[in-house]
Amino acid sequence: MSDPNVLTNPGQFDKALDKARKEFIKLPNVLGVGYGFKEKKGKSTDELAIIVFVNKKKSVQAVPPKERIPAKYLGVTTDVVELGKRKQESREDTDMMFVDFAKIHRENLPNIKKAKSGNQPKDPDFGNLAVVVDDGAVDTGAGIDYIHAYELFRLTHPDAYDFLIFFSDTASGMPSTGSFHSAIFNATSGINYYAGAAFNNRAAWGTNRLLAFNVISPGVWSSGNMRVMLQEVGHYWSAFERFKHYQTEVADHFDLLIGPIGQGQYHWGRFHINPFSPVDYDAVSWTEEGNGQFTVISIDDGGHYFSNLDLYNMGLLSPSEVGPIHIIKDPHPPSPPATTVYGSVQEITVQNVIWSHGPRNPDYTAAQRLFKTAFIILTKDIDSAAANVVPVLDDVRREFTWQYYKATGFRGKLDTTISPDLKTFVLG
Repeated sequence: MSDPNVLTNPGQFDKALDKARKEFIKLPNVLGVGYGFKEKKGKSTDELAIIVFVNKKKSVQAVPPKERIPAKYLGVTTDVVELGKRKQESREDTDMMFVDFAKIHRENLPNIKKAKSGNQPKDPDFGNLAVVVDDGAVDTGAGIDYIHAYELFRLTHPDAYDFLIFFSDTASGMPSTGSFHSAIFNATSGINYYAGAAFNNRAAWGTNRLLAFNVISPGVWSSGNMRVMLQEVGHYWSAFERFKHYQTEVADHFDLLIGPIGQGQYHWGRFHINPFSPVDYDAVSWTEEGNGQFTVISIDDGGHYFSNLDLYNMGLLSPSEVGPIHIIKDPHPPSPPATTVYGSVQEITVQNVIWSHGPRNPDYTAAQRLFKTAFIILTKDIDSAAANVVPVLDDVRREFTWQYYKATGFRGKLDTTISPDLKTFVLG
């Protein structure tokens, strides 16, 4: 690290990131601002940086001086990255969490004015699946304007949903952008930082209700991959936890997460021993064999359950119910593909997490437990959607509704029926 204060004083990094988001997003070509490892010469370093995502990366000489991103911002290193061109596989989809979809929508407004929004079918639903037909402005040529897709959805549906899940009918020509989660509104404090506390982008979406949207790639939904679907929805709450060993400790620790200094804060780390959480990026857990030896446990797709720490984040467990959280300390060999490692068990508690983030607010007694969720197919041709997506996706919807309910220990529910009636929860 060129600036160790970024780690010993996380408040410095958070402050710089918040301000960078507000300043850099105003610049042409910038699509979002996030954080992660800086990349040099095509390889990832161990330097935590503010990542500025651009539509097209240009040479410094080709960018006007007033539009250039400084190498350091408020003492924090920056890195300019062309969206979708990161070298680490685990970054490709999660980087999309930082994209400013409101800016994409604003820049797409001239195309929307020319679009044929009246081409939407009068009856756009196939049972509990909604269909949005591209009017010429959903597919921008450089990606998808999800806000405009929601505008078309709203022509025939009320503002009565918490989560949206989009699925592209690639057979019709709609692009696939991978699987990712993106927040629209999050007022919960004490659990995550990626969107910031009291994050509110509802005005851009024209909604009083939406919390987040999720995109699931064809390769995931066509194979019925429940882990990835649970993970993307689960990102609304997890996994972003730092922790402190004692209340007055200055430095935060990131051992629960993928990287030792905060990179990969979207997923639990490989050596976080959790009971099969879908928010664990590599989908493995560990069993202790004795004498400091640990062996990988592979997890079947239907065997994922949100960990107690996930459930606390989701407002489904009280702090007293979380119990001990275990990490393999100083594992060796330290990296995949090792299936057997040696180390010791480090135990932390939810109190260690609270010392870093503060208590969850609202707490579990006031947390929302039922989320109205719309499955929306994006297509260029409704007949194609009916033939290529609907037959598979409705079974996926039913299974996912059940798997979410099961994965929360029957504490949380998704209502994926198209009816906005919240009085009755329907499993399938």
